[in-house]
Amino acid sequence: MLIKIGVDLLPIHKIQNNLDNLEFMKKTFHDFEKHTIDANRLASIYALKECVFKALDITNRNWLDIEVSFSAKGKPRIKVSDSILPTSLLSLDCSISGENGFVLANVVLLIE
Repeated sequence: MLIKIGVDLLPIHKIQNNLDNLEFMKKTFHDFEKHTIDANRLASIYALKECVFKALDITNRNWLDIEVSFSAKGKPRIKVSDSILPTSLLSLDCSISGENGFVLANVVLLIE
């Protein structure tokens, strides 16, 4: 078994500064991800997607290959498209935290 980890630390202002950039928003977030335009929430989603790319060592990124949603209790959930999903993926877990204008995200993948 192989454990793959991705970690990202993102200043929220990087997303805040792009909320009016329609091209960035369209290529980065699914419509349901931006149902509320909130820089903190979108920074969390962006950081989680970045973690998946890092864990899978993907440099040619299609941000829409990854979907992030949240449970009723706020736990993030990640869905990865078949085009980048490892066929032997056993488990994917993630977590986010934020403080002082930053979001910290991590993703752990267990691959057979």
